[in-house]
Amino acid sequence: MITKRNICVFLLITLGLILCLCLITGLADRFQIQTDSLSQSNKWAIIIGIGNYKYLDVDTRYANKDALAISKQLEYFFGYDHIKTLVDSDATEENIKMAIAEWLNPKEKKNDTVLLFFAGHGNSAFLEMYDSLKNSNCNDIGYQDLNTWLDDLDTNNITILLDSCESGNYGTKISGTNRVILTGGMGNEKCWQEKKYEHGIFTYYILNSFDHLNNVDIDNDGEVSIEEIYTFVKKDIAIEFQNYPPPSPQHPNIIDNHKGEIEIINLSH
Repeated sequence: MITKRNICVFLLITLGLILCLCLITGLADRFQIQTDSLSQSNKWAIIIGIGNYKYLDVDTRYANKDALAISKQLEYFFGYDHIKTLVDSDATEENIKMAIAEWLNPKEKKNDTVLLFFAGHGNSAFLEMYDSLKNSNCNDIGYQDLNTWLDDLDTNNITILLDSCESGNYGTKISGTNRVILTGGMGNEKCWQEKKYEHGIFTYYILNSFDHLNNVDIDNDGEVSIEEIYTFVKKDIAIEFQNYPPPSPQHPNIIDNHKGEIEIINLSH
């Protein structure tokens, strides 16, 4: 026999179930939003190129073009406002330090990818800046300084590309955890420029890889990693030097201290 009491109990149970369902749905949506937020990642780049030095008598005539071309290629995938480009007189030790500490540091997060590119003059211990001096390293970026600046970042995905002489030695000294370093040469090898390309050879073939991304994506997963770019570039440079040997050897190198691969380009974009 149905009574008013039974009806009230039924309605209360039904209402309770509806409230529980709403609560569970709300928590699930909230969890999904938080999960999506954590999974989203951005890409940031600081691009440096010095083709005209204030005090040093060195021939890096195409290094500024290298930097501008790399920036242009990355704009589509990273976003224009996610790239800081410093060429020639803007490429000083102070400006680069500020680019990392004040422009990049407040923006980047743990899952983001950070790319640093340098084209110019360098040696085993220093990257030479626009206002570097002949008999002093006070305006240079030593590997210890760069390590300190990069250690302050939250990201677990750092890629550094160096198109400079003796970059192989310099690269080993900045090869911290979660970093992948691509260098134009091994050890103390020189990095050569090529007039017909109007670029450094290493940079030219990095740029060339952007024109063949489907081929660069070796595992066909729709994501191009810095490791895949290196494999593609190394092969092409080897063919280049078979046909046109440089004045001295140059062998691109990778120093990979990252557990997985670092995605640079998502082909679905």
